Amino acid sequence: MDLRLVISGNNYPMERARFAHKIITQHGKQVVVVCAGEPTGTIDFNAYEYIEGYEPTISNDYLTEIKQVLDTCGDVIYLSIQGLSNLATFLQLHPEYKDTFDVVHMGMKITIGDGFVSGGTNMEADALASKYIYELGLERFKVVGSHTTINDAIRITPDTELYKKLEASNHPNHQMLLAHLHDYHKRRDMWPALHDPLTTSVALGCDFVSFRDYQVEFDAEGRYRLCADDVGVRVYNSEVVINQPEEFMRLMVTLI
Repeated sequence: MDLRLVISGNNYPMERARFAHKIITQHGKQVVVVCAGEPTGTIDFNAYEYIEGYEPTISNDYLTEIKQVLDTCGDVIYLSIQGLSNLATFLQLHPEYKDTFDVVHMGMKITIGDGFVSGGTNMEADALASKYIYELGLERFKVVGSHTTINDAIRITPDTELYKKLEASNHPNHQMLLAHLHDYHKRRDMWPALHDPLTTSVALGCDFVSFRDYQVEFDAEGRYRLCADDVGVRVYNSEVVINQPEEFMRLMVTLI
């Protein structure tokens, strides 16, 4: 993978950008551009201790940087594991780039029922931006929902090989990740499922997630529901079952 650009999103975008910048720099990837995105949503930022005293120069001109990547690179994948404010703003400004790159979103949760729902944190971060992107009918758009990713089979616990490998590593990013896992466990009284990495594996071309077409209808507030084939928009969304979760966890160990 040739990582060119990271844009933070949801609430506290500058803090999230600083955190991402530190991780990338500690990994020896100083050439990656990191920008602060739109401040949307209500998700708390829980990593202040990791960026204390770390104050790189962070731009918020992500629109220029997205255009630069699209103009200079061949096959581009836009991976969004957050709200869709940044992408919606870009495509509203530059509609000519629609369908010129792949989009993978960790977003819409498929639920069965007649009423409109707002399930999915990354949908709620900016519901109208989500509505805009989903209703564009992008040809190269895949969605990985929490109905797939919140799964005990891909949860990292002290008993997993991945946890033990992090624990044995001296790399500063691995030590920071391990501490952050404990922070999460303390806040939530559970160990996290690796839903962000699973979504990223889709962008990398892995087949741990299968997809099917759904017809989805949005209301004026950005809430959504499943509907009949002749109503709404097509969304290529993930199935519930993860393919070979053990292989996915082994891949995570290999990457670490």
